[in-house]
Formats: sequence, structure tokens, C-alpha cells
Amino acid sequence: MIGKASPEGFKSRVKKKVIAGKCWTAPILANGKVYCRNGNGQVVCVKLVP
Repeated sequence: MIGKASPEGFKSRVKKKVIAGKCWTAPILANGKVYCRNGNGQVVCVKLVP
């Protein structure tokens, strides 16, 4: 989820499912990319575009 955080709360701007199944590990942000791994061991990499 991408959004704006403020003292009043979080307001979502973008939400997208990028991998199926349960994800027990936290997503990792590195060099403008987000890496996600699910419980089956599948890994996806999503490039963030400004």
C-alpha cells in the first residue's frame, strides 16, 4: 500500500496484490524495488516508479 501518513491517520493511495498466498516475512525495500516472499518460497520483485 502506498499512501500518506499524518497525525490524523494513514490514507491509502495505491494498493496492489503482487504475490499469492501467505507472506510471513516483511517486504524489503532496496534500490527502488520491493521484494516479497510467500510461504511457498516464491519471490517477486516490484520496481517502484516515481
